[in-house]
Amino acid sequence: MKKRSDIPWETLITRAAAHRPDTAAAELGFETRLMARLREMRRLSEDGFLEVFSKWLWRGALGLWPGAVALALLVLFMGEESPSLGDSAHFLEQATLILWPSAS
Repeated sequence: MKKRSDIPWETLITRAAAHRPDTAAAELGFETRLMARLREMRRLSEDGFLEVFSKWLWRGALGLWPGAVALALLVLFMGEESPSLGDSAHFLEQATLILWPSAS
């Protein structure tokens, strides 16, 4: 058996050019996915601007709420007067002031 270094470059290039990758997995259901996407785009283009905008706004709000909760907790616990975990009354008071400032 020949080593790879003994095979001429022309043979390697010819073999590489003749190789066809197996794309059956990517092709499976391609037409179905494409037609579904085209139907969705056609349906969205028929809707008015406000319907599409409100749908994306709702999706964005649902995606951002975990970050907003994390930010609120970070502000709550990293403030100068951060409550200890044992002082639940002070903790609830601080949380109420952050969430509903007009409730005080």
